[in-house]
Amino acid sequence: MRIILSIPEGQNVRNLLENGILSELNIVFDHPEVIIITPAYRIKSFTEKWQGVKWYRLLPIRLTRRQSLLSRVRKRAVRLRQNWIANILLNAERSVLLNEALEYEQLLLEKKDETIVICSHIHLPFEAQLSNYAKKHQIPVVGIVNSWDNVHKGIHTHTDRVFVWGDQNKSEMITMEGYIDKNVIPTGSPSFDPYFIKEHQWSRKDFCDRIKLDPSRPILLYASIGQFVPFIEETFILDELAKLIEDFPVENRPQIICRLHPWSKKEIFKAYLDHPDIVFSGFENYVPTLNWAPTFDEMIFSANLLKHSSICISPGSTMVLEAAIFDTPTIVPIYNNYQPEVWEDYYSRFCLAMHFSRLIEGKLVPVIRNSIQLKECINKYLSDPSFFSVERRNIVNQYIKYGDGNSLKRIVKETKVLFDESVGSEPQS
Repeated sequence: MRIILSIPEGQNVRNLLENGILSELNIVFDHPEVIIITPAYRIKSFTEKWQGVKWYRLLPIRLTRRQSLLSRVRKRAVRLRQNWIANILLNAERSVLLNEALEYEQLLLEKKDETIVICSHIHLPFEAQLSNYAKKHQIPVVGIVNSWDNVHKGIHTHTDRVFVWGDQNKSEMITMEGYIDKNVIPTGSPSFDPYFIKEHQWSRKDFCDRIKLDPSRPILLYASIGQFVPFIEETFILDELAKLIEDFPVENRPQIICRLHPWSKKEIFKAYLDHPDIVFSGFENYVPTLNWAPTFDEMIFSANLLKHSSICISPGSTMVLEAAIFDTPTIVPIYNNYQPEVWEDYYSRFCLAMHFSRLIEGKLVPVIRNSIQLKECINKYLSDPSFFSVERRNIVNQYIKYGDGNSLKRIVKETKVLFDESVGSEPQS
């Protein structure tokens, strides 16, 4: 028995390796041979951490014009509910095999009848050729939707069976990508499995002692969005919060944790590094070629950060969803007086149109458009934390689904189901 697991980015290290997928694969598949395909195959500090596996390089990927055209036409056919046409186009997409990826074919054929492939980030095209070559040789492939907004942004790697966070993502995979019901399985989010481990949830005093805050005072968590768009300005909301807390009496003045997105630059917040009521936090573990790769301990810290914050304020970070797990109030400010035109353009074309569109359409989060609304919403939450609590439960039910910390186990279990179904037969589209 052989499992080929693709790890194209650091967040896949967090979701799978840090959460114990190798141990789980050993249990469910009875000690299979595991090959990890990753750009970090040469990084000894990384590979030496994960014992008992073989390493193989992730090959460069380029999308052809034919693939892009087929993808656009296929998605249009899905929207028109012409799924039989969409399926033909999907098979045509999969049949576009690039010569520079021939190494995958050689690897797959070595133990063809004993192999299953796991693609861990199908939103991106990095694993497309691996999946396509597996499909050519009738080797079963499962794919993982890595984040709640990935389907809206587009799926570039197509697999036999897909694991998604929850029912909302399942509906999107069916209506936007043309998958059939049985091949889209909600498993929960493995990235959040550590959040549900009760023994790792600290008391408020323990948390505040670690981060050097006063447990008796409110905590405002500002989660930045990162430099996804060149020149987008990230300091304005922190400036707003710093001014706002000055209006509170000292004894119950809110404290601010500035939680930096991995793509944010701490140096731009230099003016607040020594502020008595502001502390900074962020992921620190970095793996060359993979970028940020949060460790299990860093995820435990994130869980307690969200649990003990009074309010999570973010202009578009996924931490808005994560906060809902702990019923922590959330605020989404979408204004920036320093560059109003840039922010209006970004939110109209990207954040509100794709990333946060379902949250906005469902009125599941308070969207803030000016300083007065921000102040009013913070005061409302501080006096009544149950405000928007029903909406936060709806977010969890729609997107996260499971609260048992067993999402990774479900992924491995369902991978085994597909392998057992596929022995001696061709995987279904």
